Amino acid sequence: MLFKERNIQTQYHRVLTAIDPGKRIATFKTQEGTEEQNWDFIHIIPPMLAPEAVRNSPLPWQSGNWAAEGWMEVDKGTLRHVRYPNVFGVGDIAGVPKGKTAASVKWQVPVAIDHLVADIQGKQSDARYNGYTSCPLITRLGQAMLVEFDYENNLTPSFPGVIAPLEELWISWVMKTMALKPTYISMLRGQA
Repeated sequence: MLFKERNIQTQYHRVLTAIDPGKRIATFKTQEGTEEQNWDFIHIIPPMLAPEAVRNSPLPWQSGNWAAEGWMEVDKGTLRHVRYPNVFGVGDIAGVPKGKTAASVKWQVPVAIDHLVADIQGKQSDARYNGYTSCPLITRLGQAMLVEFDYENNLTPSFPGVIAPLEELWISWVMKTMALKPTYISMLRGQA
């Protein structure tokens, strides 16, 4: 909705092959061939793949939406591997419709652990991952949106009445820049 309000054009199904910062020209491979585009501001989302260790193992999806990128073939609710029941996948390796964020992992890990513990105890677990993910989006300096949703794209706010998920708020910006960014950096360094 903000893209529309601010007349921001989006382009999908293109792969960046070259960029000329001086001329502000980006070259893309498209389904129709090569395309050059001028830009004032450019934001490119790189193609995502499962890690090589997963892609080059028997664990990825054999067919379907997540086969080409090598994501692990897991049940989207239990996160248990479909063919290897003693294997679970969370985070950046899980072949699920959503959930490639740190926030998703926070909700995925307890589900996987509950199933593992139940297996060890010879019991069944009814724990389910509902697809929760969170996208803190900086929309301008000092403003951000904290959009949280599930597999069905239902909004699932963590702070109802405090943070409205579809409003640009300074508190969301503070959370993104002052809390989440240092946490992510610490995670990358193995300190969180």
